Amino acid sequence: MALIYIAAFVYFGAFFDYPSQGTQEERLRFLDENQLAVSIAYGSIYILFGALLAVMVAGLHDLLSPYGPAASLTSLLGAVWVGLVMASGMIYVTGLQHVVGLLPDSSEAAFHLWRVVSMLGDSLGGGNELVGGLWVAGVSLLGLKYGVLPRALNSLGCLVGAFGLATTIPLDVFTDMFGLSQIVWFLWLGLSLLRMREA
Repeated sequence: MALIYIAAFVYFGAFFDYPSQGTQEERLRFLDENQLAVSIAYGSIYILFGALLAVMVAGLHDLLSPYGPAASLTSLLGAVWVGLVMASGMIYVTGLQHVVGLLPDSSEAAFHLWRVVSMLGDSLGGGNELVGGLWVAGVSLLGLKYGVLPRALNSLGCLVGAFGLATTIPLDVFTDMFGLSQIVWFLWLGLSLLRMREA
């Protein structure tokens, strides 16, 4: 999951040359010419990530389930996040297919459809990380209270969760900070779980 985040930052930072300030025709031409690459990117970042997240949520549920209703609520938030992330990816991939298919008939309709697709996808899983932030914060607070996982890792998780909650404020910096800090959290959490299994 951390590698998917890193790949997303690299792809969209260095290779995704979408003309966001270009004309309507330039943006539609880019989507038409790069449909496969864009579909693979969105499918990996959202759908594949969501499938792996489901495994993680289930594993952490087993770890935290002895600690009462708060653990069940945290796992429920994780499951909701899985659904939102995967739905976002499916909207992007399927929506892009419909946009490209609509182009020969009406570029105006295709452009408006892409705006709707982008708004829906971004609202569910790209630009608003409220549910993900609540889940990470819940896992971390339970970890701190009951001594599950390293204390420093749980403290980092509380910070990651705070960044997720802050994405409800319309500033891109919080979304970036959520993603970057969660890369470290995912890696650290994975190593900690492996050490627990080997102990």
